[in-house]
Amino acid sequence: MRHSFVGRKAMKLICITSILLLLIILYRGSKVGSSSSPEPYPRTRLTINESNVSPSNIKKGVERIISGRRHRLETECKKHPEILHSAIRAGLMVNDEYKVIYCPVAKTGASNWRRVFLVLRHTFENVNDIGPGMVYQYKFQKLASYKPEERLFRLQNYTKFMFVRNPFSRLLSAFRDKFIENPPERFSKDYIPIIKKSLGLSRGKENVTFSQFVQYLAETPPHTYNRHWKTMDQLCQPCAVHYDVIGMFETMKTDAEYVLTKIGSSRIKEFPSIIPHETQSSVPDTMKKFFSQLTLKQIKALYKIYEADFALFGYDIPESIARNDTQ
Repeated sequence: MRHSFVGRKAMKLICITSILLLLIILYRGSKVGSSSSPEPYPRTRLTINESNVSPSNIKKGVERIISGRRHRLETECKKHPEILHSAIRAGLMVNDEYKVIYCPVAKTGASNWRRVFLVLRHTFENVNDIGPGMVYQYKFQKLASYKPEERLFRLQNYTKFMFVRNPFSRLLSAFRDKFIENPPERFSKDYIPIIKKSLGLSRGKENVTFSQFVQYLAETPPHTYNRHWKTMDQLCQPCAVHYDVIGMFETMKTDAEYVLTKIGSSRIKEFPSIIPHETQSSVPDTMKKFFSQLTLKQIKALYKIYEADFALFGYDIPESIARNDTQ
């Protein structure tokens, strides 16, 4: 009788254990497949590893990835109708000969795309002939210069593209370029006093820290931001302008060559280097160095500001920052 009792007890324990294991498996499966409780940060990276793709398959692979980015963008725009802008940004750059429209986003290679547009319109023969800073001495054809019906025609028939970048590395690049590396005089003269006054700091010759800069952004309406740190969503209105190509700064070479091929440019054989404004702000150690100066509250506030950019373009918070958040 004792052996029978022990056997029944053991069988009962095994059954309970099996049920618990089954419940755990089912719970984890529901978490992975659930769409009703999205993660706080998007986890889709639609990029291509250029080193792992043969030349013969690059075009096909890029087209698939570009299509995936457009699909993601359309999906996110439907989820968030509040970010649909009613007016199309008139500052889009236009080239009628190649039937192309470009939305310049600071810190995503925009200066080099201006070089490309100068060559496309025959102002220069070669992009390498255009030195740093020279592109801003020239005016470019803007969508605003056309009549309303002409704008609509171009938006419907031209190839439209923009380039994006991880919002946090783009922001850090802007801060380092404008306040640390070689700050233009107008930023030192205008923005530093504005930031200090906004935060109630004493005026002086001292520069602002990254933490102070972020705090200023957290307390300032985003639509008033300078274009170097204004959100990519506000700059290019991707839910209103149906871009044919969403290129990424992180895969610039492949994506840029795809755009040049798509518009049929024979004048430009290779996209110019991005070195003129290189600040190495995408390097994990650099990101960690600066973002470790921020409080968790500041990082969350910063994410809230650029939340649409993270979601629309499929970016994650950089791992070096995400790890720091949880420590």
